[in-house]
Amino acid sequence: MIDHVHDAFRYRALGLNSLFIHEHLSCQGPMRVVEIAAALGVSSTTVRRALRKLQGHEAARQNSDGNWIAIEVDFDAIARRTGTYGAGEIQRRRHEAEREGFCQRPKVDT
Repeated sequence: MIDHVHDAFRYRALGLNSLFIHEHLSCQGPMRVVEIAAALGVSSTTVRRALRKLQGHEAARQNSDGNWIAIEVDFDAIARRTGTYGAGEIQRRRHEAEREGFCQRPKVDT
């Protein structure tokens, strides 16, 4: 189970729907597109799009019976290939610096 949103699931890479679908398949086992869509409350089109992304990075595959399964992969490698590796840390540091800036601003008398 992924304990945080990995850089591989950022918008420019696999996307958040891929995270939810991969995690669901990892926990629930093989499922069809319509079953995944119903379980996650998203459209079948959204599921198919995410599964194609996952399949393209060998993180999911479809069995001969039409069910999809999650495959454990190196998500760091996917993030590197898609150019998102380290983006979460960069964003975290930027947000931290912004919050520190808010605290250091002088108070304005009204």
